[in-house]
Amino acid sequence: MFIGKILGFGIGYKLGGPLGALLLAMAGHYLIDRHLPRLSLNRDPAAAQATFFRVTFEIMGAMAKADGRVSPEEIAAAEAAMTRMGLQGDKRREAIERFGRGKEADFDVELALGDLRRDCGLQPKLLRMFIEMQLQIAAADGQLAAGEEQLMRRIGSMLGVPAQEMERLLNMVRARRQFHGGGAGSNASPEQSLSAAYTVLGVSKNDSDADIKRAYRKLMSEHHPDKLAAKGLPPELMKVAEERAQEITTAYDAVKSARKAG
Repeated sequence: MFIGKILGFGIGYKLGGPLGALLLAMAGHYLIDRHLPRLSLNRDPAAAQATFFRVTFEIMGAMAKADGRVSPEEIAAAEAAMTRMGLQGDKRREAIERFGRGKEADFDVELALGDLRRDCGLQPKLLRMFIEMQLQIAAADGQLAAGEEQLMRRIGSMLGVPAQEMERLLNMVRARRQFHGGGAGSNASPEQSLSAAYTVLGVSKNDSDADIKRAYRKLMSEHHPDKLAAKGLPPELMKVAEERAQEITTAYDAVKSARKAG
């Protein structure tokens, strides 16, 4: 790896001539080149999948404990999520074990997320999918408790998600309670459901059709199950990614239909 040396040499030469080039080339080697192998985009897909699976259920347990205690409803929601994912046999037992580990008082959220960042490498789409999964599962009962939201903001910060993007994801989860495509049992009015559909897409009703189409295509590219699998999404969690992609499509269809009718 010579990227650090090359960058350092070029910048150093412009700023300080040959001596500056030499010094910054050395700095680039130590600061960049030595670390790039550890941060490669796909070091070991199998390791990435195993860590993603483990940390997903550990953080689910930590989220359940975020409000002080784990209620029977939260345990039932976790079991329902495992059933929806189609987890059986050893994988279901592992998920339950990891969920239990995340509930323990000495569970280190920061350490677990550090493992996730290490094994998933520089994959922001995969890390954001991790956050979306946690939000989707935490809000399965139609609400996101204050303690859960606080922990999710902390998780987003530790995974390098900008505050503005994290707010967008939280708004998306709040919108799902009003969007028929995002969960069963919604009593929202048609106007509320349409507003929620715009939020799910991350756009506003004042945006043009072209802008909304671009936003939809971008979201679908980011949530394409096959692309996420190639980056390290475990096959056992593919169902959640597929549901998210379907929700995006349903929201886009709702917006298109409303605009045609209007």
